Amino acid sequence: MQTGSVSGTDTQKTTAPRAARSLGSFPCKGLMLCAGFLILCLLLPQTSAAYSRTDPRSCLETMELAVETRNADLFDRQADIESLAKQVFAEIEQMAGDEQLARWLPPLVTLLASQGALTSSLTSGFLAGEVRSFVLYGVGSGAFAGQKVPGYTSESMLSPLFDMVSMGRKELRDMGVPVRVDRDRMRLPFSVRDHDNGNTYRVVGLFTATGGGYRLTSLENVRDLIIQIGLESSDQMVLRTR
Repeated sequence: MQTGSVSGTDTQKTTAPRAARSLGSFPCKGLMLCAGFLILCLLLPQTSAAYSRTDPRSCLETMELAVETRNADLFDRQADIESLAKQVFAEIEQMAGDEQLARWLPPLVTLLASQGALTSSLTSGFLAGEVRSFVLYGVGSGAFAGQKVPGYTSESMLSPLFDMVSMGRKELRDMGVPVRVDRDRMRLPFSVRDHDNGNTYRVVGLFTATGGGYRLTSLENVRDLIIQIGLESSDQMVLRTR
């Protein structure tokens, strides 16, 4: 099924096109950093064991099922994609204010972040919604399971800017043991192998209890992953200019 359009208030619907125009010069590498990061953290084929709904590892299993069956709605219920996107934007904004950390970010992303453009009320909701639409497109189209359905299109207004995102199959590896953080949340580390670029990413996820199950709502090592993906992005750009 195709993903639905981004919902919101009348004000958000009015400001979204304006935000899209203001981001016309936003580099592909910048959105790749955000969307690619989320995709690497969320798309997890090849789990094997069965876990109870009271174990956050069951959330990863359900996400696997959603990817393999191209069920975007099911995937959406297992991960709070927009909140995760906003977490990435907030981290980028903090990094932009640190001279040592800002060097890992694309220059225009640093400029936008330093001006609060990634977390402002005008643009953050719009960008997070666009990331969500693109991630759900990758699930619903079968692209993230390595079996893309011909003719399946993304409803994201900024989909052309995601062209540099790795669309290859993702494999879950080294899933750890969940540890309770507080009454409602558990920490669960895992690795994701990207079969498109050959890289492996270590992720530390925080899962929140919801209705007898768990949902991925936050990530503890956002900064490390942003730096890793930023380095890879820079290397790819260097190779393309040679």
